[in-house]
Amino acid sequence: MTMMNTHSNQQQLTHFIGEAIAAVVNGAKRGVSLESATEFLDRRFPLTRGSHKAVKSYVVYYQHLLAFFDDGSHSGLETPSQFVALCGHKESPAAILLKSGDIHVEMTLDKNGHMGCANPAHIEDIQVESPGFCLRDSDECAIESVSQCRNWLSLLHTEPCNDSCRQSRDRRFTAKDGSDYCLPSLGLF
Repeated sequence: MTMMNTHSNQQQLTHFIGEAIAAVVNGAKRGVSLESATEFLDRRFPLTRGSHKAVKSYVVYYQHLLAFFDDGSHSGLETPSQFVALCGHKESPAAILLKSGDIHVEMTLDKNGHMGCANPAHIEDIQVESPGFCLRDSDECAIESVSQCRNWLSLLHTEPCNDSCRQSRDRRFTAKDGSDYCLPSLGLF
């Protein structure tokens, strides 16, 4: 049974990442990466009503993510448990961390950013966690060891990231219950 669950989880992970990559590629071809990225959010993290495309701002109210629209109405996530953490203030978060299965998705908000200044919700980037392998030096022996690490695929920024900036730091958030929430850069998935 465990082997079947592992296989099923791997298939789900592969489909999730494939969907994210398709959103990037299709968006780049059409020149509308934000639209493709918000379509991805609508499919994986749907709102109870409305679309992420029409969101004017995101706010955390108690332990719920709320999306506000131009007409003043608001909506939560169809599956509230998909919202797990944030960076910044609840009234104007700098980042929102969502989770579907074992995969995290970070939505960065920045009204002064290159992408964020051009859209009403100030979405600067949407990054999808994907599995990968990293080489790292071992202090205890002279050989390099291979371990799983967290890699992040940007849905909005297509510039390649050099090795020094490739997730070399832990990502720290405040969980929706107020506790610390950390995604270590290295470690088992």
